[in-house]
Amino acid sequence: MFLNKTEIPREILKNYVHKLIAAKIQPDGTQPFETHRSISLDYHMFNLLALFNLAKIGDYVGIDLWDYNTRKGSGLQKELDYLLPYALGKEKWPYEQIKPLDTGKLLDLLCQATTHYNGNETYKQAYRSIDRLNVTKEIDNLIYGCIIS
Repeated sequence: MFLNKTEIPREILKNYVHKLIAAKIQPDGTQPFETHRSISLDYHMFNLLALFNLAKIGDYVGIDLWDYNTRKGSGLQKELDYLLPYALGKEKWPYEQIKPLDTGKLLDLLCQATTHYNGNETYKQAYRSIDRLNVTKEIDNLIYGCIIS
């Protein structure tokens, strides 16, 4: 993209990312490669952030990954919806998470979700509800335009 050769990332996204989403995210929202980790909720969010980054690239080359769902029902928004009750502490995470959740990652996910799933009040409310006392990296939220009052 830096060289203005958008056909290369377009072809990569078109031919491979759908397979990646299907392999990484199960229809129930779990990410099987991450459930065995000692900070598995953090890893679930980290992977979703990486997929959000690919979706942002897709925006530039005309491929919508934000609303894409596999034939079995896996997708970025569905994954976020799965993680949200656990990340907000409303439900107990069923896998190992030996340290407190990185709320900076959660803020980043929710910020991007509020901009790409514009009408979703759940994401806006969740974004507003997060305690920012221990968050060290919130500059990305300014970059994405996430100033939600």
